[in-house]
Amino acid sequence: MAEKVRNVLRSFYVQIKANDRHIRFTFITGISKFTRPGVFSAMNTPFDISLMPQYAEICGYTEAEIIKYFPDHLKETAKSMQISKKELLKKMKDYYNGFSFDDEAKAKLYNPYSTLSFFAEKEWYNY
Repeated sequence: MAEKVRNVLRSFYVQIKANDRHIRFTFITGISKFTRPGVFSAMNTPFDISLMPQYAEICGYTEAEIIKYFPDHLKETAKSMQISKKELLKKMKDYYNGFSFDDEAKAKLYNPYSTLSFFAEKEWYNY
């Protein structure tokens, strides 16, 4: 299975390389790292920002962002669940916060898909 996935990714990277004169910036995300010679030889060597502290918060929501950008959702969901906003945030943290992309795990992020799904469904679930 890994070989099949590698071949699909290689085909994808070949297309990026073939069109690199039109591409200024590409952001590719995923959960698995592959060895560079096996997959990335078709695209040269990408610049891996996975564990760089200055990029640690770009792939999720911080708690401050949840509070700042989703106040209506927090209020509506807390009311719907008949709990306080403080209780809602605490339980959301337990369910959906914990992703970390820096070496020291200083930046804890809420999973965007799970967070948005939770606000839509108003149900505790591993989305």
